[in-house]
Amino acid sequence: QAHQDVDGNGNWSNNRWSVVFKRALTTSDANDTQFKGSKTPMGIAVWNGQNKERNGQKAVTQWQELQY
Repeated sequence: QAHQDVDGNGNWSNNRWSVVFKRALTTSDANDTQFKGSKTPMGIAVWNGQNKERNGQKAVTQWQELQY
C-alpha cells in the first residue's frame, strides 16, 4: 500500500513486547479494514529479521478479540 494510516510504537522490556497501534476507526481507503462496531478479530505475526527470519519463519498468535 502506498500510504500507511497506522502509527505504532513498540517496547521490549523484561523479555516481553508491548506495542501500541493508532489509526482512525474508519478511513476513506477501500483497502483498509473499517472498524464499525466495538470489536473485531485480530492476529499478530512477529519475526526477527536480525536472526534472518523471513516469509513463514515467524511466530503467529491465535485469533484474539480486539475491543475498542
